[in-house]
Amino acid sequence: MAGRKNSNNEIQDQLDPYYIHPSENPAIVCVTPALSGENYHAWSMKMGRVLAMKNKFQFVDGTIEVPNCNNLNYVAWQRCKILGRFMRGDKIHVAQLYQEISNLKKGSKKISDYFTELRRLWEELDQYRPMPNCTCHVTCACLAVRNSGSFRAEDRIIQFLIGLNEEFHGVVS
Repeated sequence: MAGRKNSNNEIQDQLDPYYIHPSENPAIVCVTPALSGENYHAWSMKMGRVLAMKNKFQFVDGTIEVPNCNNLNYVAWQRCKILGRFMRGDKIHVAQLYQEISNLKKGSKKISDYFTELRRLWEELDQYRPMPNCTCHVTCACLAVRNSGSFRAEDRIIQFLIGLNEEFHGVVS
């Protein structure tokens, strides 16, 4: 029975976002190739998966709030807070993504290839401009978050339609 209790404690420890496995250290390379200005999207997707697998993504997305300095977790939070720098985006790159989305046209591509390219750009943009989450402590009654999601979906439908060729004019109108 005692062995089983230790096993449950180990599992519980590993589920704690402050837990750091003994084999982990800051010198380990988790994602290759290293981050550069050109590979942010691919790198951030890989880094997000790594952080999620290590149960550390909550430090990046802000789910874990800063503990009070008297809280025993404060030191652990400080050690992990540096992860937040991985998800910050470059405003110039955001502008370039908007321009690429605006300039993308179906042209001679198959409609599925056109949509896939557009969706790839949208997903990259979502890394820089994620949808806001409601953080109210009670059930939120306002429609702000829901409306922002609807507006984003409508914008994307319009972007898709605008990029279609003249042969789709009937569909667009």
